[in-house]
Amino acid sequence: MMNIFTNLYNANPCLVQTLLICIVVFELIFKGIALWRSSRRSQLLWFVLLLIINSAGIFPIIYLLFNRKKNIDFIC
Repeated sequence: MMNIFTNLYNANPCLVQTLLICIVVFELIFKGIALWRSSRRSQLLWFVLLLIINSAGIFPIIYLLFNRKKNIDFIC
């Protein structure tokens, strides 16, 4: 498995660095939004878990999807 990443990095280091930067920016944006929402809703457990777990944006997206505001508008 490590040989695949080593070969990819040796073949095109600029691509690997660009992908890494994109993942870090993606993680920071979604983690920031998820932390802000969990703190505004006084969800201490979610806040601590989101702060500790680094998952390349997957865990914050799961939080945001399952804890989104549900707007139900009925048309009369």
